[in-house]
Amino acid sequence: MSKVELDISGLKFTSGGLSVSNSTGQVAGTKELPIYMEVDTGIDYAAVVTGVAGLVVAIMVARFTMGVQRNQIQANVSTLRHHWMTELRSCSSELLQTMSVLTNHMKQVEKYKGSPEYVEQMKVAIILENKVALLLSRDDNRSKGIMDAIRHIMVSINNLKHNQDNKSIFSSMNDLKHLFRAELESAWDDIKNDLGINRKYLGIRLVSEKKNKDK
Repeated sequence: MSKVELDISGLKFTSGGLSVSNSTGQVAGTKELPIYMEVDTGIDYAAVVTGVAGLVVAIMVARFTMGVQRNQIQANVSTLRHHWMTELRSCSSELLQTMSVLTNHMKQVEKYKGSPEYVEQMKVAIILENKVALLLSRDDNRSKGIMDAIRHIMVSINNLKHNQDNKSIFSSMNDLKHLFRAELESAWDDIKNDLGINRKYLGIRLVSEKKNKDK
């Protein structure tokens, strides 16, 4: 319901007003007695539907845009995780290899400790140990377990004597390898979560790890 007031005081009519009452002789449409008109336009359902439809489309576009941005962020995070996994796998395998060389030479080569080759191999091992420590910068139990195992093995290698049994050191190295593997598998699980592998939407699995393996 709308009310419109028209000021027609500036208009002139020969009758002196817009209408004259026959019974009272009163003139309507003058400054003293203006005429008010009320216009009832009703509800414009077409305009309401158009507005609601526009609002729904705007919400859908906003949600779609947010979803695309979220997926892009998750893809970027998974890429960073992949690079991290590659670097950790490379450092850990090289560290285990260097430890193996040191362990065998300490047992088999007389007066190996202190030799130029020993110094060079220990230098490589220490560099790799520091790289692993930087890659495992989190303060969790798995990271602490890996670093403690590395330090224990390095001390055992340094204390190993010529012709001394080194089976316990290789056993510790095998345990360290399993710790590295568990860390890499945990990172792979994080990547799968980022990419939505095996995640269900409305009961439907969009991306399956099993199908990817079959391919």
